Amino acid sequence: MGHLTDTKGKQRVILIGVVIFIIVSSLYNVAFSVTLLLILRVVNGIAFSAMSTANGAAAADVLPKSRLSEGLGFYFLGLAAATAVGPALGIYIVENLGFNMFFVFALVMNVLELLVVLFFDYEKKNNGQKEAEEKKKQKFDINNYFEKTAIRPAIVMVLVALSNGSVISFMTVFGSTRDIGNVGLFFTVYALAVIASRFAIGKLIKRFGVTKTLTPAMILCGSAFIMLAFTYNLPMLIAVALAYGFGNGVITPIISIIVFRRSPSDKRGAANGTLYAALDIGIGLGAFLW
Repeated sequence: MGHLTDTKGKQRVILIGVVIFIIVSSLYNVAFSVTLLLILRVVNGIAFSAMSTANGAAAADVLPKSRLSEGLGFYFLGLAAATAVGPALGIYIVENLGFNMFFVFALVMNVLELLVVLFFDYEKKNNGQKEAEEKKKQKFDINNYFEKTAIRPAIVMVLVALSNGSVISFMTVFGSTRDIGNVGLFFTVYALAVIASRFAIGKLIKRFGVTKTLTPAMILCGSAFIMLAFTYNLPMLIAVALAYGFGNGVITPIISIIVFRRSPSDKRGAANGTLYAALDIGIGLGAFLW
């Protein structure tokens, strides 16, 4: 998806992703077999990959270099808000209106998203586009699909996502094992902590720099896991959610900022694709290993 973003244009890739989302959302209500449902989920994942890769690259393009950190902080704030509101809203719709209305609601949201994409121009008019046009004529080159400047940050992202995958997958089981009730509150507090961190990240980086902001965030995440080992009640679990949410909420945007700062303007799609591939690998391995 990164290569397509760099060669075909960000808005076009986003548009294709939204259209696929609309098609898939309209088919969920007629998916009467597990096989068809799994196929739809795979296609849905492809669309999400296209949109997430192109959206991040587009955000980096339209932001002035002097305000890249602050701007991406607000971009990731939107992602955090959606992550916090989406699951709760989805559960509410399913419990009160049923799955059919849930899928109708998802379809309506995707149509609204399409209207937004059609009325905004995500493309950056610069010399990088000319370079990207030349690359369209090149033969297959693996370097067009991965950005080498993003490899080291991507390795860090894999390690961060490994822990995140374990938390997402097994926190409910952990609460049951330790006889902690209302474990769902962990995810609510975690999401709020992430949102709070995204408000602060721009100012933190502006004042302390990338390294001095990233290092304490990693220490905070590590401390959260140490706290988790000694957690046997809900107040302690909430404290873990605060620490892990704030730390993790800072780490992900900073790694993205590092990637976009280092990557050439015409390879931001490939760079973001490399980073998101690392994120997905880490979450998947985390859920499997732990």
